[in-house]
Amino acid sequence: MSSLEVIRVITPFLMYLQKYGLDVTFNTLKNSYEFLKVIATLLGRLTPGEIMTHYPITKTYQGERWETKDYYYTLEYLSTMRMDDPIGTSFEDVFNFIWEYQNPKIKALGIALMKSLDKFQALSGKETFTQYLSRSSNEPPRTKLKVIKGKRR
Repeated sequence: MSSLEVIRVITPFLMYLQKYGLDVTFNTLKNSYEFLKVIATLLGRLTPGEIMTHYPITKTYQGERWETKDYYYTLEYLSTMRMDDPIGTSFEDVFNFIWEYQNPKIKALGIALMKSLDKFQALSGKETFTQYLSRSSNEPPRTKLKVIKGKRR
């Protein structure tokens, strides 16, 4: 499969994830996770240069001032990679790239992967990423606030 064919296959799914997200339920968890892994694997076949061409880096600046990832951070990360080599075949390589690359479509894929991994860990009885973060920062986990009949729950 050529790079252009890969881009034609994954772009509609990335656009869908960006617009609607991915609602992962108990019944669809395994299928959703496998679907996301396929998309991530296809993304791993592309080179950073091809991804920059079709999914440009978000033009946000002042990341150093606000201690966030921005355009310059992403360029610095990309400078550590070979621009003409595919990102990689291992899920870890692709996930690291998704985590560092700043683009709304790519970020939507990362969020969907994190949500499905988090739910998979919870169903397996293991510590979730959210629980790990709250434990390591000594803060209670944040959840959606539910207001039922005027009372917070």
